[in-house]
Amino acid sequence: MAKVEKLYINNNINMNFLFLFYKSNLYQSLVLNNSRSAQAGFNKDDLNSLLIPLPPLAEQQRIVDKINSFEPLLEKYDEVEKELSKLEKEFPEKLKKSILQHAIEGKLVKQDPNDEPASVLLERIKQEKERLIKEGKIKRDKNESYIYQGDDKNYYEQLPIIPTNWVYTDLGSLGTLTRGNGIKRNETTKNGYPCVRYGELYTTYKTFFYKAKSFVNLNLFNKSKKIRKNDIIMALTGENKEDISKAVAYLGDDEIAMGGDMTCFSNHMLAPLYLVYVLNSPYGISRKRELATGDIIIHMSNDKLSSIQIPLPPLGEQKRIIYKIDTINQLLD
Repeated sequence: MAKVEKLYINNNINMNFLFLFYKSNLYQSLVLNNSRSAQAGFNKDDLNSLLIPLPPLAEQQRIVDKINSFEPLLEKYDEVEKELSKLEKEFPEKLKKSILQHAIEGKLVKQDPNDEPASVLLERIKQEKERLIKEGKIKRDKNESYIYQGDDKNYYEQLPIIPTNWVYTDLGSLGTLTRGNGIKRNETTKNGYPCVRYGELYTTYKTFFYKAKSFVNLNLFNKSKKIRKNDIIMALTGENKEDISKAVAYLGDDEIAMGGDMTCFSNHMLAPLYLVYVLNSPYGISRKRELATGDIIIHMSNDKLSSIQIPLPPLGEQKRIIYKIDTINQLLD
């Protein structure tokens, strides 16, 4: 052992060795163990009297050379560690997306032969829409269509293969899309009548919600389009195509005012969370990305959203899929 104050008086110290020692955990431990108090700290006299392990000069150089030889390996380890940390951080979200993709392909839960076929559900939805059109409550979508599995058991190339008791249909055939009114940020209040603005779909709400976080006065509330229980809302404007038209289900009981640059999907007969999972799945994201326009500000329209083909399982299976996804997500969160 040697005192620090004597190291600089003779030639028995390799400065590179001393530099490495000062970076070591051992040096940090010696300083902490020799500090007098939290107030007094560790001064120059303490440092000069500190005893440190000192090998022969030749061995100091060998130690320096050996540690330096590890530097490329340490740098590589640091890169691998950062990549591993990134993967660990991203893994839950990637796994959730993979689960969603499996769900909309009919691979997450078993099919029940006792379920009413999705084609029957789709026919009932069409009849309900016809009733609402005749009553003047909604307008007919001229672009409506739906797709059954062909005799060759295949669908369009870009569509995932689905079970035989499922059907494909465009979103517009399943319900009604209604664009909201503009509600400015400075028009929101701390209390009043509930509202949702499009930016909150990205920052405040995840998959579903029961209560709105923002409010407006009665006059603005009465002027606004409304969101009602089991409706699905999507932003029509965003900063990137990956997140455009993120879908969120409203499961509460109160009417909510809807801001501009967003749309509400209503008058459907589906399990709302199932449709949210479809639209937020890798398949749904890829379809919305293809349909979106713009570079700096990304835009989506109701007409384009209406054209997205939705894999539709029987209603009972929709509910089983929701339960399975929610159970898995609780384990991942």
